[in-house]
Amino acid sequence: MYERIKKYKVPSFNKITGYLKPGIYEITLNELYSHKILCGTSARKSLIQSLEHACNTYWSYGIAEIFINGSFATTTPFPIDIDGYICFENENDLKLKQLKESQSIWGNFNPVKIGNNQKFLMWHENKIEFYPQ
Repeated sequence: MYERIKKYKVPSFNKITGYLKPGIYEITLNELYSHKILCGTSARKSLIQSLEHACNTYWSYGIAEIFINGSFATTTPFPIDIDGYICFENENDLKLKQLKESQSIWGNFNPVKIGNNQKFLMWHENKIEFYPQ
């Protein structure tokens, strides 16, 4: 599916825009924690800690393809949140079904309105929003 997209091991940013250069960046949580930009502030570290919790949950259901983007994938010191998606074969995938039935916030894809924001509960509690794809 992603064969034609350039893959990188080390995040590389466009110095003018502050965005990652186009492609897929394969990075571990440990590498995120040690990255000077991606974990360069306490706000970013807090987001990575929440991301780690989400990833551990997804991995426990056998979900291996986890993509993150949004303001987190820039050089901004204080990103608002992490946006991303998790991959499934189809909308009837057993892993997705089990995740949704788990009662975990990481499997709750029903929008919740709190104040002016209508987002998933995971965003309200952790400032991370994953979509199943």
